[in-house]
Amino acid sequence: MAPDARATKPEPAWVMIERFPAAGHRVGWVTGDEVYGGSPNPRTALEERGIGYVLAVARSAEASTGAGGFRADALAAKVPKRVWQKLSAGRGAKGQRFYDWALIDLIDLADPSPGRHQLPIRRNHTTGELACYRCHSTMPASLATLVRDAGSRWRVEETFQSEKGLAGLDEHPVRRSPSWARWVALAMLAHAFLAAARADEHTPTHTGRPDPTDLQRNPTLVHHCRCPTPSRPGPPAQLVRLATPPSGAITSQSLPTTNRIPDMKITVYS
Repeated sequence: MAPDARATKPEPAWVMIERFPAAGHRVGWVTGDEVYGGSPNPRTALEERGIGYVLAVARSAEASTGAGGFRADALAAKVPKRVWQKLSAGRGAKGQRFYDWALIDLIDLADPSPGRHQLPIRRNHTTGELACYRCHSTMPASLATLVRDAGSRWRVEETFQSEKGLAGLDEHPVRRSPSWARWVALAMLAHAFLAAARADEHTPTHTGRPDPTDLQRNPTLVHHCRCPTPSRPGPPAQLVRLATPPSGAITSQSLPTTNRIPDMKITVYS
């Protein structure tokens, strides 16, 4: 969908949610950052279509429980220690992203739609930093499923950063919607080609050497393969003894003076 300079970020997302199922596509879960989690329109559109979501919200967001309304960070402070579970939200650059997680059931007083409303809370075990999410599912979902869906957003953000750095996704001056759509499509296609080429480079044959057809298709594989290089025929290499410096006294002689060359001295070994 082409951008609209007058639209905020949640509004195009709302339109995409309406168009995507109408085009015959199916989606199980939707995830997003606080910009989308703090807006009620995308959440309402997803709930009406029976699509589950895991959307980040601010720690100051209000949440309704059976005991009343509380801030999300206040609910996190009430969670007993034994309830927190150590789960991985996916693999990152330094390995698995392990955090402490807790799940709190919510109730929607404004619109009691069918399904379950929950509040997963993520806590950094070292710093204690909190991150909160609003979730809705028509079917019961485990905490591990919600954590996996929440962590999938990082892969999308990493892909965007890679497309910006390698394919110039964000370098188009947005002036007209058609040109913007063509630029984004070509940038994503270029990034997909680079990703496929990189995966192909790291897939040698079972013998440990690349297939000759792969080398013809992708010559850069030659630089990544450790193929033995045949030695050239000839006599064996021998050591060469260097000459020792001459011994004796060192004298200095002056060069004759001319109009072009200034006075200088040269050292001569006798």
